[in-house]
Amino acid sequence: VDLLNISDISTPGTSYLADLGRAEAALARQNAEVKEAETQRAAEFARIEAAEQIAERQKALSLKQAAIKA
Repeated sequence: VDLLNISDISTPGTSYLADLGRAEAALARQNAEVKEAETQRAAEFARIEAAEQIAERQKALSLKQAAIKA
């Protein structure tokens, strides 16, 4: 009984086994890009919310200071 062990299937210029992982690698890269964009969006929303809270508190402080002076 002969045993045949195939370790690679290739055609000129390509490797079948290497090409098998290309779709998964592309999907992983796409998922990473989407997650990065979502993270950046969430960070921007948090920055805007913090800026709004600061503005509201500064306005409240200004009103209190004006009331004290009056």
